Amino acid sequence: MSNDTTGSTLDQLSAVLEAKFGIERDAVTPSTVLEEDLDLDSLALIELSLSLQKQFGVVIATDGIKPTDTVADLVALFEAELAKA
Repeated sequence: MSNDTTGSTLDQLSAVLEAKFGIERDAVTPSTVLEEDLDLDSLALIELSLSLQKQFGVVIATDGIKPTDTVADLVALFEAELAKA
């Protein structure tokens, strides 16, 4: 997996967070924790998961995204699913 792919996935994730939740892109870094840093509750995580699944064209298990995940965890999760497709 190249850094270009990771960067692109991070950019797409940042765009979804900004569009759906009004989170500024500057606030989204690989070490950002979804619940702690971005205040995303369980309902927001479900909305995020559905939006990202639509964006990337992959299916993620209902419990695939956890509140303690970082943005880097999320990028890795989606890139792993994309690699399977």
